[in-house]
Order: sequence, then C-alpha cells, then structure tokens
Amino acid sequence: MNFYLVDPKLTVLAVVVILVIIVAVALYIRKRNETTAELRDRFRARYDRAVQRYGSERIRRVGD
Repeated sequence: MNFYLVDPKLTVLAVVVILVIIVAVALYIRKRNETTAELRDRFRARYDRAVQRYGSERIRRVGD
C-alpha cells in the first residue's frame, strides 16, 4: 500500500475515532469503579464478610 496516497482527512478521522474510543473506555472504567466504591460503602458489613469468606473481591465475584 502506498501511504503517500492516503487522504489526510482519513488519517485525522482515524485518530479522532481512536481517541473517542479511548475516552469512552476510560469513562466506563471510571464509572464502574465509582459504582463499586458506592456499593462497597453502602453494604460495608456484607462486603467485608464476603471478602473474608471468599478471600478477595475478584474471587468473590467469581463465586457469585
């Protein structure tokens, strides 16, 4: 493929699409972490018992 024939508009569009995807993923991860923290605060006693019983948050999620 001859890269000199690539339209600059297409290159800019590709970069913008990639940046939008990166921002969307970052926002999704941030929101998920905030939700997890809110639930942990709301159900602290149950959360702590589940972590003690199953070992860790990741193992607890697999056990559900």
